[in-house]
Amino acid sequence: MEEFLNFSACEVNSSHPLYKKYNQIQKESSLWVLYYSLANGGPGIFANILVGSYSDRLGRRFILTLSIFGNIVKIGISTCIVHLDASLIYITLGYLIDGMTGYTMNLYAGVFAYVSDISPYGTQRTIGIVMSEITLAVAYTIASFSSGYFIPSLGYMYSMLFSAGCSILALMQILLCLPETIPSHGARQRLSFLNTISNAVKFYVSREYIGVRWKYILLTFSLSFFWIGNLGRAGIEPLYQLGLPVCWDSKSVGNFGALRVGVQALASFFATITARRFCTEDSLVILGVVSNLGSYVLEALAQTDAQLYAVTAVGCFSFIVSGMIRSLLSHLTPPERQGALFAGIAAMETICSLISNLSGNAIYAATVSFMSGFVFLVCAGQILISLVFVVMYKACKKCCERQKTWHHDDANVRTST
Repeated sequence: MEEFLNFSACEVNSSHPLYKKYNQIQKESSLWVLYYSLANGGPGIFANILVGSYSDRLGRRFILTLSIFGNIVKIGISTCIVHLDASLIYITLGYLIDGMTGYTMNLYAGVFAYVSDISPYGTQRTIGIVMSEITLAVAYTIASFSSGYFIPSLGYMYSMLFSAGCSILALMQILLCLPETIPSHGARQRLSFLNTISNAVKFYVSREYIGVRWKYILLTFSLSFFWIGNLGRAGIEPLYQLGLPVCWDSKSVGNFGALRVGVQALASFFATITARRFCTEDSLVILGVVSNLGSYVLEALAQTDAQLYAVTAVGCFSFIVSGMIRSLLSHLTPPERQGALFAGIAAMETICSLISNLSGNAIYAATVSFMSGFVFLVCAGQILISLVFVVMYKACKKCCERQKTWHHDDANVRTST
């Protein structure tokens, strides 16, 4: 691999053997990301529903602890594989175990359920959920950004040990400092496997929610297509930026990722705090989806560094979407079923992550040789579908409100006569 130390895809002819080898490495890298995603997400779907729903009985600390423990095991196995210089295929074992504990999606489910437990219905819960979403995204980006500096200076071994240490500290904080929000008597209630599954899906099919089922369905479809378009971005974008047309190095890729998330976090924070006074939550969701859609189109067509950096400005409101939709769904749901709600959402996020990584990496591997940005146009199409669903939600909501007004006015007229 020493031949690639000073290699730049922009400085060699496309017919050069080194360039062809570089393209082959790009394709293989995207395929390894795909394999790890399958090992993580396959068992993760079932773990999300089961563990997340159980948190309504066993408590939020249970789901948070299990998720972080799985991450520690994954890092430990990966560290051993790197130290022993073994085949990369063995790393899938760590991802498989992490998936069986629900991996990152269960952590998200636990965090959002916990925030819903401690925040009252209304604005405070919305702000709490959106801020949690932003905080998690920023933390993930800081980790990715810092790895670009730790790995060259410390090596993979010590970088992964540092990551494991951070996870252990997080686990100790939960076990020693975080109070439980679920009453202890809930843990003594009988747990049924089938009831656990049904609790996570009844929002969309049960007659108990017949008046609001359409809201759950439209919002979940919108969120799902938004995730399909975005969750695979972190695996594809660095590969795209390392190659033509911009040919960045690893530090430039890390700087861009940090800048994009930083701008999105700040813009989404101020939009959540200020814009809610002037527009509804669903209008903010539409703003975020349109912003995200525009960023993908620009990134697909970008030919210069300046155009690529402009992606951060165009997509500055993207972080609003997931948090706002989670908040809308949480406000529809009784307090005793928040865990089941976010368990179902976590399972859906896992499915969407699998689809996003599978399709995104496959499309990138197939199209990188003739248009490396083509995959972002596909993502833009998926975001467009998300926009259609949220616009349908807003339109149906207005129709229902008008019908209620008409019925109320008609009842008043009859009473007066």
